[in-house]
Amino acid sequence: MTMFPPFHDVRLQDALKVGAGGSAGFSTQLMTTASGFEHRNARWFAPRRRYEVYIGTRPLSELRRLQSFFLERCGRLHGFLWRDIIDYRSRAFRAPLANDQTMKRLSDDGRVWAFFKGLKSPPRLKRLRRIFKPVASSVLLAHNRVPIPPEQYVVHAAHGVIAFHAGHYRTEGVTAGFEFDVPVRFDTDRLEIRMVTDIAGNCEPIPLMEIRVPEVSLDDIP
Repeated sequence: MTMFPPFHDVRLQDALKVGAGGSAGFSTQLMTTASGFEHRNARWFAPRRRYEVYIGTRPLSELRRLQSFFLERCGRLHGFLWRDIIDYRSRAFRAPLANDQTMKRLSDDGRVWAFFKGLKSPPRLKRLRRIFKPVASSVLLAHNRVPIPPEQYVVHAAHGVIAFHAGHYRTEGVTAGFEFDVPVRFDTDRLEIRMVTDIAGNCEPIPLMEIRVPEVSLDDIP
């Protein structure tokens, strides 16, 4: 079995309308000395998100869609897309604009660029969140604040990068606006559905865990 099973680029909310709660967590190692001082070491630079999907009582037709989605993912094996309604845009509370976020050049020649979202943290610390699952139809690009026509590039949404066509490479000043999803997996291998009537049933909240996605090889970007 491969270390990274194939990812399924399908969104759970497209199969079933669900509500959810979410959290973002770090992993911090603590060591307390005999004098009471603490040494703290950050194991993760970036947080990992976790969600609880609330199903409640649903008609059988909706529960069948949920069961099919779960079975197609093989429980925890295959990842999928999750729309975090709290944070799914390059800028909060408004539609994306092409100057929202600075992109990072991945190839030396300026052909391939990656999506990032900046998170400002004091003091003078800016964390960058790598966006691996942008929504291709939402992407807007600019170069030095001048919009870039979509005919000059292609969005590889499965890998979170764009590739400029020959003759349009840039080496600096590329920005982007976009919507995005979170790559997640089910954090359980068991889905329990209980019948409450002949036409309806329910199940307990379903945990989801964010997946760390490996960076794609530039050789795999056409």
